[in-house]
Amino acid sequence: MLQSPFRFEAGFTSAEFETIGRLALRWAAIEHFVANCLKAMLGLSDEQAIVIVFPLGMEAKLARMNKLAKINPLNADASKGLIELTKVMKALQFVRNNTIHAIVMEGDHSFELRRDRRSLSKHEVLSTEELTNYAGRVVIFLRHALGDKDTVGGPPAWPTRPTIPAFLQCNRTERSAHGSQTRPWHHFEPRPALGDFITGTRMQPYGMALDGKATSCPAF
Repeated sequence: MLQSPFRFEAGFTSAEFETIGRLALRWAAIEHFVANCLKAMLGLSDEQAIVIVFPLGMEAKLARMNKLAKINPLNADASKGLIELTKVMKALQFVRNNTIHAIVMEGDHSFELRRDRRSLSKHEVLSTEELTNYAGRVVIFLRHALGDKDTVGGPPAWPTRPTIPAFLQCNRTERSAHGSQTRPWHHFEPRPALGDFITGTRMQPYGMALDGKATSCPAF
């Protein structure tokens, strides 16, 4: 077999490669399930959803789901699932985009997204596996609550929220070719910190909470 020409691969163990592969596949599965949730809310067939729903990005899917929920109120379980999923995915999509679309730097093997001058360490990326599993369980719960039941063994249980990785909390160090500095998340675009998305007590992207009100940033 023709060998890879990329030197950065020597900085990853087989277990680390395996974890990143699992994360990538789970992120893709979560987005597929989100599309199925929107399909269920719109009452579309599979063929209709392929044309209307699946071409949308994650943010667009979630935005439309939340708008539809205001027009046609959801049952209690579906509402709970959509609120939680919307919060969690803002943080998880940040990690996903800064991994899948990044270049791995030689030396520290960080994941650098050049277009945004933003970087995540290898440890930060790998630390999101439990958060990814949580998002997967939330979206499956939501899908079932919306009536799109494809679950073996009955209704899925509501998952327990895991510990928030430290780098997704209030402050973090931004690393780039221009140096490193630690600043509150709300100085970045996008500005995800799972702590405030879940509690609603600190800055959301664009400085707004889910209820449309500007919020402040507590310490975690």
